[in-house]
Amino acid sequence: MSRFTKAWLIWLGVTLGGFGVIEGLALASGDMDATLSGHLRLWLGLDPGKPWGIAGGIAFLAGLVWLGWHIVFDRDR
Repeated sequence: MSRFTKAWLIWLGVTLGGFGVIEGLALASGDMDATLSGHLRLWLGLDPGKPWGIAGGIAFLAGLVWLGWHIVFDRDR
């Protein structure tokens, strides 16, 4: 296993662990707006609705589509 693989695995573990702690605390509080989903909706302008909400949602979806395509189909490197 290369040092980069080890570093990425450590990064992934820390990221997922941090997410689990913060999301768990948010869920335990009963405030769904405190979750990551609630914050993404706020930051993207979806809830409450902002003038840029549709553009924010489209940009978010476009980013997810790009990431999926990149991971699944862009293997020529």
